[in-house]
Amino acid sequence: MGRQLATSRRRWGLGTFVVAILALAVGASQGLAGASGEGSATAPVEYHSGSCGADVGKRVIGTAQFTLKGSTLTVRVKVHGADPGKYELDIHTGECGFVGTLGGFKVDASGDGEKSGSIDVSGWGRSFFANAENQNPPSGVEDDNDSLIVKL
Repeated sequence: MGRQLATSRRRWGLGTFVVAILALAVGASQGLAGASGEGSATAPVEYHSGSCGADVGKRVIGTAQFTLKGSTLTVRVKVHGADPGKYELDIHTGECGFVGTLGGFKVDASGDGEKSGSIDVSGWGRSFFANAENQNPPSGVEDDNDSLIVKL
């Protein structure tokens, strides 16, 4: 009887040790994957937000998908319910620093449009947001439609 208890305790102890080692290994591999410049995330795009990627509770008009591979950031923005017009897709850091423009696109009369592109983000960190900026809105003032900030 005493021998069975000792064996059972050893197995339990060994099992706990193995689980702990596996947990550490998984955590380390995830940390290394993040350090290698890989990641993806999706964020909502807010209507007329212009808030440098902060959530201001505006109506959501689309999504922005971000994928980071090495130093190349690929962004795809799809909007529906936006103001019709000519737009420009700009990328900014999470601190509101301008990274670059991925080009122009049109939003049709139904409010639908999309644009995707890639940009080198070497030295810009790992926190970004996209701005689908209406270049000729009815108000005459350029309207920003920011995604929320993502951390890759």
